[in-house]
Amino acid sequence: MTTYAQWVTGLAGLTVTGVTKKQAYPPQQVNDADLPLMFPRLPTGGNEVIALTGGMGLKEATAELVILTRPGLLSTQKTEFPILLGLLDAVETTLTAAVLTWGLDRWSVRVEDITLGDGATIYRAIIATVEGTF
Repeated sequence: MTTYAQWVTGLAGLTVTGVTKKQAYPPQQVNDADLPLMFPRLPTGGNEVIALTGGMGLKEATAELVILTRPGLLSTQKTEFPILLGLLDAVETTLTAAVLTWGLDRWSVRVEDITLGDGATIYRAIIATVEGTF
């Protein structure tokens, strides 16, 4: 049976075209030369007891993969828009290819601005919310 640690490590290890660097955990600080940078956030999860046997069902988990593209305040629609669209497509392609390997059931992607570390730096990010069973 796969553990949460194995599942999140597997997601973090996926190769997304256009991503420069991957980390196994959220960074405290980011070097702009490492952008786009991908990392996972901690998952949520659960399981159900099978009433008749007392056994366990499939474990369910939801985790986010975050791809930082550039400092948010430096972004411009003209330059950022095609980059974000390309990364959104690359994330979709990568997750589709990982369905059977990592037990992925569904995902959604969005673009938002997030802060890291002391909150002084805002980054434009693609966030993929990934759900799976294992």
